[in-house]
Amino acid sequence: MAYVSYKPDNVGRVFFRKTSGNDTVKLIGEGSMPQISFDKKYVVFEGNENKIFLYDINGDSTVDISPQLPGVQSPAWQPTGNLVFAAGKFPKIGIYIMNISDKKIQTLRAEDGMRYGCKVSPDGKKIAYRWTRRLTDTIFEKGIAVYDIEKAEEKLITTIGEYPSWSPDGKQLAFHWKGQKYFAVFVVNMDGTELKKIAEDKDGDSELPVWSGDGRKLFFQTNRIHGNWEIWVMNADGSNQEPFIWE
Repeated sequence: MAYVSYKPDNVGRVFFRKTSGNDTVKLIGEGSMPQISFDKKYVVFEGNENKIFLYDINGDSTVDISPQLPGVQSPAWQPTGNLVFAAGKFPKIGIYIMNISDKKIQTLRAEDGMRYGCKVSPDGKKIAYRWTRRLTDTIFEKGIAVYDIEKAEEKLITTIGEYPSWSPDGKQLAFHWKGQKYFAVFVVNMDGTELKKIAEDKDGDSELPVWSGDGRKLFFQTNRIHGNWEIWVMNADGSNQEPFIWE
């Protein structure tokens, strides 16, 4: 597991730990939004000042691999080991692919629109992200979009949500958005059908859901206990919500 802690001085620090055994928790850098590669060899995360950092799990080292583009954010892994990321300035924040070996960059989507929170499907064929596009001076199209890499097609599948996460079988997306009072966790089929709210608490937010490897559980962050941010876990249907990492 890779996660961020803002204690004790409100500076985001990225930590890595295994969820089994007694391995030591390792500080791997300052930043946010860490993601572990499909082959479990690396952790990528968004650093300060629009940088991308790469942590080598076996080598226990962190390096700056930032591309020379403005507004770099939301790095995410493809199964091939390449990185998908968002970059640009509103109203054109596009989606790109970078080969981490030679740093070559391919543009996937650079048309008008704000895109962030990228996640690649387990088969590597689709990318989900938050999308906002201006239609008129007062009307915006917004929600979770899925981009089909082979077809080069971008499709809005919800009108709510941000920071999506793919289920291991690639059939569902989990994400967070406003509930009745606080942020809540939702799931939806990858074609946009069967949108359901599965986690909402009356005392705080439930955010940034991430599926377990077997698809049976979702990890998420919440501040429902005395406003203190913790990592909790629940069944994929939202039942049995309990603390996983807390203080």
